[in-house]
Amino acid sequence: METSTFFESVPLNDSDSTSVHSSASVNLGASATSPTLNFDVLDYLMRIMNRRSLLRMLRTCRTLYASGIPILLGAPIVPSARNIKGFCHFILADQERCGALIRDLMLSNCYRDTECTNDLIRILGVSIGLRRLHMSHLSSLSLSAPTVLATAITLPNVHKLELSGIDCLTQPFLERATILANHLKLFHSSLAFSSPLTELSIHRACLHTLAVWKFEFGGPGVAPFPHLRELRMEDINYEDLSAERLVYVFPNLTKLSIDSLSQHDLPRHRELRLANQQAQRRMSWKELIHVEGTLRALHALGLMCPIRCLKPLISDTNWELGETTNEILQTVISDCRPTALEVTVGNLDDLQKLLQMHPHKPYLTHLSLA
Repeated sequence: METSTFFESVPLNDSDSTSVHSSASVNLGASATSPTLNFDVLDYLMRIMNRRSLLRMLRTCRTLYASGIPILLGAPIVPSARNIKGFCHFILADQERCGALIRDLMLSNCYRDTECTNDLIRILGVSIGLRRLHMSHLSSLSLSAPTVLATAITLPNVHKLELSGIDCLTQPFLERATILANHLKLFHSSLAFSSPLTELSIHRACLHTLAVWKFEFGGPGVAPFPHLRELRMEDINYEDLSAERLVYVFPNLTKLSIDSLSQHDLPRHRELRLANQQAQRRMSWKELIHVEGTLRALHALGLMCPIRCLKPLISDTNWELGETTNEILQTVISDCRPTALEVTVGNLDDLQKLLQMHPHKPYLTHLSLA
């Protein structure tokens, strides 16, 4: 949304605004002799133009306004702290219709004003079509944030929920939530959680996708998440990259992503890789299909189960393992025997080495280079 003035420019409850296709064409001029465009053409243009141009078009007539509102509200909405009041006024002016049209809402630093907080809670309550909700700055600096979060985690139709800046005031709401989205992404301070898995254990039957920054297992006794299919871990420590615990807690993964390791300890790295491979000889993933991550993390994980696609990120190369990047990549590939490999090639020498590798890997049938 551009500015608060737009939200108040045209009354939503006007009777003319409900007639979306009242004519086959729309007059764009001031007189009857002015040029006209077929309505289907205008509808197509509204769907491909940028938001600022769409806002200007909606001001031209009520027919275009009524037709363009679903397009405007169906796209991701990012009201800022500057125009949050205008956004709330606009939605609540015709809350039943607008609430059903909102699909993707991103709230950032919008919780300081008590009046706006109450309006946001009302909007969330009527947003029956909302599918994805992102809330950031959920910190104690915004004292109203827990109130908004308490409403957000009860929305039954939200499938993707992204929460950033969780702290000791907002974290307890995850435990008390009666409904939680199937796809959850958490960015939190490590000081806020004893372990995100502990707080989320009550929801392990419904979670399908989980992305966690500063991933930590915490203490022992974490129950398995049998329905989780996709896991993304960012900025992980060596002690939490345990194949034995990962397989036990997430036994049915189909996609695994390890963004980075926060430590650079060569002895610890080799010790972890050996322990991980020994653990996977006893128990490993059966349904894992896609694995991606930094080469350092993939090497430490020592993945030994066959997979369909491997996507190593070779941005953290030359990290003192005593081997070349290509040798380490070859080791990782030999461990998990992927049928498809997606890799970014830095120079022609790397490309030549990868092409020479192909005949020696008969299981590798697809090679994607970027």
